[in-house]
Amino acid sequence: MHLKIEEHDITQTTSFGTAYLRDDPAATSFFHYSPYEHASYEQRAADLKERTFERKRLAEVIRDYLAAYRLTPAIKRHLIQLEEENSVVVLGGQQAGLLSGPLYTMYKAITILQLAKQQEEKLGIPVIPIFWIAGEDHDLQEVNHVYVPRKQGIRMDKLTVDDPSEAQKWSMADRPLPKSEIEHWLTLFFDAQPETEFTNEIKGTLFALLEQSDTYVDFFARIMHDCFGEFGLLMVQSADRRLRQLETAGFLRVLDHYDDIDRLVRQSIKQMAAKGFPPQVQVGDHPALLFIYENKERLLLEKIGADQFRTKDGRLTYSLAELREMAATCPERLSNNVITRPFMQESLFPTLAFVGGPGEIAYWALYKTYFEHLGLKLPVLVPRISMTLVEKPIAKVLKRYHISPRDVFSDFQRFRREWLAEQDELQLQQTFDKTKEKITSVYQPLLAKVNQVDQGMFKLGQKNLGKIIEQVEYLEKRAIAAYESKHAAALRQFDKVEQMLIPEQSLQERIYNPYVFLNKHGPELVRHLLETPFSLNGKHKLIYLHAKD
Repeated sequence: MHLKIEEHDITQTTSFGTAYLRDDPAATSFFHYSPYEHASYEQRAADLKERTFERKRLAEVIRDYLAAYRLTPAIKRHLIQLEEENSVVVLGGQQAGLLSGPLYTMYKAITILQLAKQQEEKLGIPVIPIFWIAGEDHDLQEVNHVYVPRKQGIRMDKLTVDDPSEAQKWSMADRPLPKSEIEHWLTLFFDAQPETEFTNEIKGTLFALLEQSDTYVDFFARIMHDCFGEFGLLMVQSADRRLRQLETAGFLRVLDHYDDIDRLVRQSIKQMAAKGFPPQVQVGDHPALLFIYENKERLLLEKIGADQFRTKDGRLTYSLAELREMAATCPERLSNNVITRPFMQESLFPTLAFVGGPGEIAYWALYKTYFEHLGLKLPVLVPRISMTLVEKPIAKVLKRYHISPRDVFSDFQRFRREWLAEQDELQLQQTFDKTKEKITSVYQPLLAKVNQVDQGMFKLGQKNLGKIIEQVEYLEKRAIAAYESKHAAALRQFDKVEQMLIPEQSLQERIYNPYVFLNKHGPELVRHLLETPFSLNGKHKLIYLHAKD
């Protein structure tokens, strides 16, 4: 498969993310290192030498976890290197979405692998790629669906798994897979895909992985391992009880500095807002930095007094002493939230760089001062590769109609309108607009005279004018529809461009699932993307599949 790459500067989902990608000081000032300067990686590696990590125990935890999915030669090599005192890691993560979630999950893994390889060559030390599976997350609505394109028009259909245990607030690592429901769901997914030479292989792999899986996280991990295990991507599961045994010290520090962390994050939110950036993290009336597990349910902990905590629903209360005892003896009962998860990751791993999307980078920006308060620095925050896959039929449409990336990503509806207007040799729209203006203009003197005869006639005259205009607009609507039908073939092609490249007015990577493309281009697409040398410069990549020029 030949891939052609074009780079473009586009607006991201958050204004802060866009500013960071463009290396704007208003955004980069919230961090310790720049991702665009090699000196940042050298300095970060030097800073990490001043700290100690439980490397051997960490490697054992990951080795035990991955043993269930097969330890490939590349994984074994990375596990050995992780124990070396001079090794560092490139880390990134995601929730356990069905079929790996949106495309950007796969792009994040590709970025982690490529950045680790790149920095290992430049720094001359082992750099280990690690994917953090957010198994603690309990929001089923965020991971229980994929989108599939409708055969007609531009819309996408949301395909959701019907989970009988939906109401429970269980972590994804504890939530059992409803296998019969997911088998039915997978059948519906493939029914919505074209039958290709790869379909049976892809379908067989997914159904086999499903059969081997027990939870949502397990299914996700098996898929990620199937895609990236041979390349040495290590995975760590945040709800792993063995990993939690290494988190005691981190939980104790969070509990001891609960108020300080909360205060500093709130200050950062104000600083970000003062620079015109809406914050990604919302905070409530009380400091809330951890969750607690009660009967498998993951409940948010709020601090309501000097040494008192309660669950957000108000049902349960705990003293600081009780929580400290819990952290020391059964840390698996505690769980981090979006504010403290980065700190826990940095406490466990010698993280050279963290790979994140625009939204993630925006919330990491809030943590610089609290990290400093705890004697740490943020790692190098590297934007994951952002890309759009352009298949051959779509590329032909773009070329035929001279559709530029700017047309697609800025305002495609305007392009459609302008293109139609250019085809209108009769100038139908302008003619109808002028006709309505003339009718209204000619009618005004008549209305004035009628009003002199009888003021009641003026309202009747206005109503009469409205009916005349209504009739003209009816003719206009029919004429425009007839005109557009002459260009129906082109408009249908424009629909397909919109559906494939900017589905639901969003980036392709945020809506489409990888298996829509793997079904058409085969599992080797992952290897081709991984082996393509991408520049990690923050620019959006257009990847033309099967391009020859």
